Amino acid sequence: SPFDLVFMDVRMPGLDGLKTTAIIRNKLGKTQADLPVIGFSATQNPKEQEECRLAGMNAFLRKPFSEEMLVQVIHSVLESGTKKSVDLSSLYHLANHDVPFIKQMLTGFIESTEQGLQEIRSAIDGGDAVKAMEAAHRLTAPCRHIGADELYTCLKMIEEEAGNHKNMAKLAELSEALHRVFPEIKLFLQDHILKMDE
Repeated sequence: SPFDLVFMDVRMPGLDGLKTTAIIRNKLGKTQADLPVIGFSATQNPKEQEECRLAGMNAFLRKPFSEEMLVQVIHSVLESGTKKSVDLSSLYHLANHDVPFIKQMLTGFIESTEQGLQEIRSAIDGGDAVKAMEAAHRLTAPCRHIGADELYTCLKMIEEEAGNHKNMAKLAELSEALHRVFPEIKLFLQDHILKMDE
């Protein structure tokens, strides 16, 4: 039967909420709009909320929470659907609303990011943390220019992990998160470019 949403405990034994959400998104093919997931946890890890978002959760609640907080987050998730994490306002401002230039920037961003994400994946598959870090770093500035905050944050996490800890399993998870986040951004930008021609 179809479900309206999933309320997901992040710290479950065996298969945790992050991996379970990734299965829902990747193996079951359910988007954030198809099946919203609200994560919850009692831990105080400041990175946990970002990890939940990158795993494909729509929202996050830290325990303990009130009934009012729960109702608010449920309403926000069901009403908003999936959000496009791109804000082009800064690009338009910097480009002085030069449409041909903006189209060129967006097209170039799509192409360079696709190539960069493949470089990151290949580097991680090959166990080369330094190469993954360098490829991620090259993509961060363009992400800031077009306001792709979620993609930017994930790239910075790869930079940090590759530079300090070099945990290849963690890097592989972050790489998969990039490949979940980017297609939606790509579709949004392609649609935006088409509308600029109208």
